[in-house]
Amino acid sequence: MGKKEPKSYYGGNEAKGGFPVHKQEHLISCGPACMRMIAEWASKEPQSEYFWRVRSGWSSKYGFGRVHLTDEVANDLFAQMNVEHKKVEIDKWRDDPSKPSDVYKNENVVYLLWTDSYDIDGTNIGHWMILVDMFDSDEPSPVKLAVTADPQYDKLQIWNWKSLLASEVRAAYRIEPK
Repeated sequence: MGKKEPKSYYGGNEAKGGFPVHKQEHLISCGPACMRMIAEWASKEPQSEYFWRVRSGWSSKYGFGRVHLTDEVANDLFAQMNVEHKKVEIDKWRDDPSKPSDVYKNENVVYLLWTDSYDIDGTNIGHWMILVDMFDSDEPSPVKLAVTADPQYDKLQIWNWKSLLASEVRAAYRIEPK
């Protein structure tokens, strides 16, 4: 009897499996950790989370801030990374579950997502993660799956796309290297 390989349900872009993933180095440094991963992906050079904490004005008390990354700071950070970026209207994604279609099979597009995340006291402190890839799975039932680089983990994560959107994605930036 020959050894049988387990069936893989990953139908995404295998090239994106090498997206750099790093755990955040501080309890609330998910934003700078994401900036580090994006900068490393775009430049193909190692990056320091500390560098991106300093550059972004991050603080150990408020992170990027309780609301979200300001457009002015985002513009500055993304310019330093040498990436094109565009703020996205999330409601369009909720209205059309095929969105964002450009992340499928495209090695050069990712999305920085700002989602709701609650502290033990019920305060919404938010959480940053990166949408790296998406693919359709038909097993065990048809569903759209999102591959994320979440700085709370040291490897890529897979989410049901509808569940991720339901976690209240509040803001998103489309990122593409220049």
